[in-house]
This record gives sequence, structure tokens and C-alpha cells, in this order.
Amino acid sequence: MEIEVNRIKIYCHVDGAAEKPAVFFLHAFPLSGEMWKSQMDYLKKDYRVIAPDLRAHGKSGGGDGFYVIDHMADDLVRLMDALKIPEAVVCGLSLGGYVALRFVERYPSRVKALVLCDTRAEADSNEAKAKRANSLRIIQDHGMQAYV
Repeated sequence: MEIEVNRIKIYCHVDGAAEKPAVFFLHAFPLSGEMWKSQMDYLKKDYRVIAPDLRAHGKSGGGDGFYVIDHMADDLVRLMDALKIPEAVVCGLSLGGYVALRFVERYPSRVKALVLCDTRAEADSNEAKAKRANSLRIIQDHGMQAYV
């Protein structure tokens, strides 16, 4: 499903009953919410599971091309509002962990529990930022196969 938030369309993989407790899965760079399919299939019986394609990833739009982790955290709260989810378990892997951590800092009352996987709290070094920017250029210019 697509949901427009903050003037961009965010694609979300959503499963499970709306009245169940919600779990958001936030993916790693440069993947999409699709990476969480097995976990969602396993948990959908007992939880409402949501795995958005973060801004400029997967099927989601990128806006004007300028965005930071704060924008992705704000997108998540708007998704929760659109889906009428007051609080959720938030699970993030790598980049998704950066977003999850920023989300809990900005919106602590919306987080029932936090799961951080293979991520860290400190900012990337300039070298890591340059490497990520180069990776984005490869993906944009030549596609995911060239990056892989």
C-alpha cells in the first residue's frame, strides 16, 4: 500500500489485523521493507506488521532528493498517524536502526519497545558518508545489480 506523508509517497508492506499490537520493521541500506517478509509472515498472526520502504528506497519516493534521518523518523510518525497506530514496537536494522533510534528520541511516547540490530548510535564518519553517497550514485546510475 502507498501512503502519502510529508509530500512524498511511502510504500508499506502491511499485514495482520488492525486491532493487534503493531510492529514496524525498518530495513537496511539500500534494501526495502521486502527484506522483512519472513519475519512478517511469522508474526502476522499475533501482530499487525508494517515494513515501510524508507524514503528514496524500494518503491517509496525521495522527495526533493535532500533528506536526513530526521525526515525518515518524521515519515514514520506520519505513517503511524495514517494507519491509526498510537504506539508500536520499532525494529531497525543498520540504516533502519539509525531511523529507529532517532524516532525514539523524537517521539518516545509512540514507542512501546525498541529493537536495534547491527547498528550504532554514533554518526557516520566522513569516509562512511562518502562511501554511502558513492553507493547511491552507483545504484541511481547503473541499478541495484551493479551495486551488488
